[in-house]
Amino acid sequence: MPDSITRSPMAPISPKEASADTGYSERTLASWPRGRKEWAPDSKGPRYATMNGRIWYRRDWLDEWLESVWAPHNSSEKMQ
Repeated sequence: MPDSITRSPMAPISPKEASADTGYSERTLASWPRGRKEWAPDSKGPRYATMNGRIWYRRDWLDEWLESVWAPHNSSEKMQ
């Protein structure tokens, strides 16, 4: 498969790949309550989709979630 397809922000990412990309274990990602399939600031885990009963993530969803997780830490560092 060409890299341009696999690196697309909309390409599906498995929980194993999401774990490697985020640094959180697959078990941790799976244990976080996601509530609804649309990410909201009060959601603990990243947004996801289900296909054939399996959970998948997207690169842009993981990036958005990681930014929200680290934003409070980054903004306090900038203030010092």
